[in-house]
Amino acid sequence: MRRHVLERLSGLPLSDLHLEITTAPAPAFAEVKVGVQGDFSNVVALSSQLARPDAGLALKNVAFARDERDERVKLALTANTVGGRP
Repeated sequence: MRRHVLERLSGLPLSDLHLEITTAPAPAFAEVKVGVQGDFSNVVALSSQLARPDAGLALKNVAFARDERDERVKLALTANTVGGRP
């Protein structure tokens, strides 16, 4: 799952990456937490990629916040894996 999420991040100019993957209660295999910061369009592009059906994730919580210091956008996303072990 870690590699899968990192592949979705590749090529996007994002910073302050935080990626945490832990076990989750059944029927999920893992809980995924992603935190990044970047331009609005790049942050939305990442969240869209992670929300696609082929990503294998069921989104639990998605939050966007504007960083007042430099007008970038922060994304905090929590999801569970679906369909068994990725």
